[in-house]
Amino acid sequence: MYIKLAAALLCVSLLSGCALMLNRDYMIVSSHLEQRGDGGTDNVKTVENYTALKNVILLLVQSGDTEGVIHMTNYSGDVSRDLPKACLDVTKESPLGAYAVDYIWYKDARMLSYYEVKLSISYRRTLQQIEEIVPVSSPRSFYEEVEKCLAGFSQRLVVQTPYYIESDYDVKKVLSEVYYTVPDAAFGMPKVTVTVYPDSGWRRIIEVELEYSDNISLLRGKSLALDKRAREIFIEYKAPASPKTYSTALFLFNALSSFARVAEPKDAVAEEPALPADEMSAYGALIKGRATDEGFALAYKKLCDIAGIECIVVDGRYENNAHKWNIIRLDGRYYHVDPALGSAEYRNMTQAGASDQKPYYEFFLLSDKEISLTHKWNMSNYPSCEESSEYREMAASALEDGSVDQNRG
Repeated sequence: MYIKLAAALLCVSLLSGCALMLNRDYMIVSSHLEQRGDGGTDNVKTVENYTALKNVILLLVQSGDTEGVIHMTNYSGDVSRDLPKACLDVTKESPLGAYAVDYIWYKDARMLSYYEVKLSISYRRTLQQIEEIVPVSSPRSFYEEVEKCLAGFSQRLVVQTPYYIESDYDVKKVLSEVYYTVPDAAFGMPKVTVTVYPDSGWRRIIEVELEYSDNISLLRGKSLALDKRAREIFIEYKAPASPKTYSTALFLFNALSSFARVAEPKDAVAEEPALPADEMSAYGALIKGRATDEGFALAYKKLCDIAGIECIVVDGRYENNAHKWNIIRLDGRYYHVDPALGSAEYRNMTQAGASDQKPYYEFFLLSDKEISLTHKWNMSNYPSCEESSEYREMAASALEDGSVDQNRG
């Protein structure tokens, strides 16, 4: 009698236990692009609260796992509420989930002492794309990553920042500044597409896609040819033995003027789309021998970079027209240099009866006060250039005794 009763109670208990093993299916969906096929369920993770639950799901995403098992043991929250919330937060609110996850599907079952959750994750990014996300800690480090991206003609850059402020991470503004620091890659400003994940919050992922003016292989070939030609100039035109000096800055000014012709900006409107980009580049000045003021400024920067002279491209106006020139640093002081206006051809074009063959030094090593008579620019964006007669007198003296004439080697 007692044995039969115990057996009956055991059956009731097992049936009740089975009734408690609630099987529920859920899916948290983002916009679908493509589904990954790899992943595994090697490790079972145990969590006791909502924060741990969300972090485990994020770790699965970070590893690119398509499946995972979680045991919710001694769980302090409401399982029926927290599970869908954690999946939704990861998919929609976390930077990595918003960027990489297509959807999360889960099935939870109530065991005797814990809940078992089986997750399936579908991605719209490959594991390689997830691993290529670059952490940046500041706007400065973001600037450096954009610079590396442009210099290498990369078509895509994805960064994650812990403190996103839109004005600090204005990609188009940063790109326009970076462009003039890498003359080897300045063959026309690339078109840019920017997507930020998620839509709100301090922590964000920024996806930058670049479309260049020409075929990437062709641009890389031009970049290599430009670098080779720039280095040949130091041999061909007998560069001074000591770099980073006044003599080197003057040598580069003279060398550039001697073989590059000035192309008026209006000439950049040509039937062939490649011509404007070339004429507005260092490639146009150093390889093709014809460039606009922008091409001259980029070429002078390229030559200064090789010589180790700090050089900046300035964006401003000359005679009320958009114009670019340079600021260089010599012996701890900054000076304006306008290589396009210093060319003999420019002087011959703008002054009736002029037929000079030598560079024009009126726009070499000027202070802010001196160049502001003809040029306008936002002074707050650039180093201050103080007056100094030392180098100007040296240039005048060199011109008078003919020592600045360039002789090819």
